[in-house]
Amino acid sequence: MNKPLLFKGYSNGWPALHHWSWEYFADLKETMIDLYDHHGDFVCKNLLSEFVRQIDSTKLYASGWRFYLEHPEMKSHFSEPEFSRHDCLKKIPATCFLELLWIFIGGRGTGTSLHQDVLGSHAWLSIIDGKKLMALHPPEDFSTCMEEKIIESECVLESGFGKGHWQFFELNPGDLIFIPSLWWHAARNECKTIALTRNFVSEDIKQKATEHLYGNKLNHLVSYLE
Repeated sequence: MNKPLLFKGYSNGWPALHHWSWEYFADLKETMIDLYDHHGDFVCKNLLSEFVRQIDSTKLYASGWRFYLEHPEMKSHFSEPEFSRHDCLKKIPATCFLELLWIFIGGRGTGTSLHQDVLGSHAWLSIIDGKKLMALHPPEDFSTCMEEKIIESECVLESGFGKGHWQFFELNPGDLIFIPSLWWHAARNECKTIALTRNFVSEDIKQKATEHLYGNKLNHLVSYLE
């Protein structure tokens, strides 16, 4: 798959859509999370329960919470899409590399600025609660025009329409989107939102991921992908 795909209602049958309420997260009273600003820069740590209670009055974003480290039982609340089950990264021992599985939680207006995903991986993202807007652009070298492209992505999110090579998606609870390797994407939460996402490396992009491992000085992990 080399184009974004939106699967409407894909995860409607997941227990997560019923279990992972705002009250559920507020009850995880001992759980600490990292919070980030709109640039993606780390700001502070806070209790998840406190963050959830303040969700309507903060612009900080809980992006990239590896929930399974403290709450492994939560992995039973959803099922992997078929296209990500043969993830080459799962060959790497957990002692060497943490799986790229995260929950994102944020209030209205929070989100992620324009970026490509780690290791040139594919990704899927599903909305548990709330609404997320996404702007996606095919792989291209933005090194000389990044500021311009960030503005373009924000315009797409604001207008709710794709333009040129840009594609626009609106995700609601139960929706799941596939984001292909190296596609640029930006996201904005239209209201307080909970999302689950995984990055993965299928056979078709294994060589590309290997090059990224070398580029990120993770040479010791390359043998696991061979």
